[in-house]
Amino acid sequence: MRRSSRRLRGEGAADGPDTAAKRQKSDESGEPPAVETTTTDQHLAWDAFLQSKCFLKVPGDFYDVFELAAELQPDSPCEAFVDTLEIRLCGPFDLLAAADKKGFTLDKPLHLHGRFFFDPPEVASVMVDTGSDVGRHWGYFRDSPDQVPGYVVCAEDSRECKFDIVGGSLFQVLESALEKRRSSLGADKAADLLKKIEAHRGEKARSRAQSASALRAKRTKESVAASLHQLFIVVPVDTKTNTGYRELPTTGKDLADLLDQLKQEADKKSPARKRLSELITRATIASDECDFGTGLLLGLDVFTAGSSLEKEALQLLRVGYMLLRRTNLYKIASGHCKHRSRDDPNASIQSIVASSSEASDKQMKATTVELPPSLLSRK
Repeated sequence: MRRSSRRLRGEGAADGPDTAAKRQKSDESGEPPAVETTTTDQHLAWDAFLQSKCFLKVPGDFYDVFELAAELQPDSPCEAFVDTLEIRLCGPFDLLAAADKKGFTLDKPLHLHGRFFFDPPEVASVMVDTGSDVGRHWGYFRDSPDQVPGYVVCAEDSRECKFDIVGGSLFQVLESALEKRRSSLGADKAADLLKKIEAHRGEKARSRAQSASALRAKRTKESVAASLHQLFIVVPVDTKTNTGYRELPTTGKDLADLLDQLKQEADKKSPARKRLSELITRATIASDECDFGTGLLLGLDVFTAGSSLEKEALQLLRVGYMLLRRTNLYKIASGHCKHRSRDDPNASIQSIVASSSEASDKQMKATTVELPPSLLSRK
């Protein structure tokens, strides 16, 4: 059954900048917080910057998590959860943390920063498991760059393009990690951290949060088709004209087997290559007949095969995203394929160049960027 696209929103997505503004806090000793209150104007400036440079509309919990991290470790907020939860904040969080530092330069577009090898364009990585040797990480997921992400997803292994919905808020990731590490942290330390997490998350956000299983069911219900990266696709479908998506003859496991075969073959004229070419032709015809989701799905599925078929994936995604008016996602996809590391699938793309008194060849090609006001203003 075909279903129409819906705007995806999760916990924190409906929060305006006012709810994300920092609140003055005091610890049990009565000492003032290490970071001053952040104004609504600062959040609005960052909202505009992240939408413009990273093609990401951050939900309300993004600033709340950073506020908590800055309270725990003001000098390096992205490392605030490493010792306790083995979680490092990354991607757009790196930008918030670097805003008050000098010598901020880039050698790659900001919308690529923090992306792992198999991250599809719809995923923006924001957390990484520092205890994982296979690049386990979490990200925001949305179908369009114009949407506020409604899901938080996890890749257990960065060497394959498989994701699972784990919640609607990053606080659910933190609380889940804390529960697993409660015994190693000790009762008092775990209770203290949980208290701080709950304070920054807020009772209202907690009360309306949905479980991971409920969010998976919701995603399945509103989806148009299943995908190999396990996150499905949602595209507009016109029930009157019955257009928007049509199924190809090879999908799911059969397509995955075909892609696995193609990764092992170098022959451009093999039967497997011919089958893929036929599928691409069918997807192209579908796009011409207003079934835009067909090419998008095939492009995302071919993307899961990695660098061996990235040319074909980009060909499909370019057309699909253009027709669906999601062109910024193609900018992410094309830049991602250009800059991702072929040698280490566990490595993420790093756009930020550290400042140095000795300019290297890499830094000579870098460009400077002006960031919004820092959210880490000290007293």
